[in-house]
Amino acid sequence: NIYNKFNPLDSHSALLMQLAGIQTKRGFIQFANHNGLLFSQQKDTESVEAWKLYTKQMNEAKEAFRIENWDCLIHYFNLNKLNLVNIYIDSSDNLLNIKITPQTLLQAIWWQFLETVSDGKNLEICTFCSTWFTVGPGTGRRKRRQNTRYSFCSPHHQGQFAYLKQKEK
Repeated sequence: NIYNKFNPLDSHSALLMQLAGIQTKRGFIQFANHNGLLFSQQKDTESVEAWKLYTKQMNEAKEAFRIENWDCLIHYFNLNKLNLVNIYIDSSDNLLNIKITPQTLLQAIWWQFLETVSDGKNLEICTFCSTWFTVGPGTGRRKRRQNTRYSFCSPHHQGQFAYLKQKEK
C-alpha cells in the first residue's frame, strides 16, 4: 500500500484555531495540502468561498469561547453538527470507552474544539512557529505561567527560539 493514513488531529491539538487564522486562498491550499479537504475526498469540490465561510464561523466561535458566550458557541457547534459521526464502544483494554469517528475533517475540527473547551483545556500560541496548541491536564503540556512571556508547542521549538535569541546578542 503506497498510501499512509494521516490523522491531522494527532499532530495538531488546535486545528480550529489554526484554520480560523487563515484568510487567503494560498493559506487554504496549504492547510488542505497538509491536513486534507474539509468535507470531501474529491479534489475539486471545495470552493474558496466555502472555506471562507467556515473560517468566519470558526473565528466567531473562537471569539465566543474567549468571552464565554456559550449560547453563541452552542449555535456554531449545532450549525456544524456531527450528524454523520460514527459512535461505538470499545473494550479492547478491558474498559468501556466511547469512540467517535467523524466522517469529514470539518466535523473532526469542530469535535476537537468542543472536546478542548468542554474538558477545560486552554489554548496557547507557540512563540516560535505561531501554531495553536492545547495546554493543561491530559495534554502533556503545562499552562504557561503568568509571569512568562513565551510559550512553545514543543521542546524543539523552545530550543530553537533560545538559540536564535542567544545568536541575536
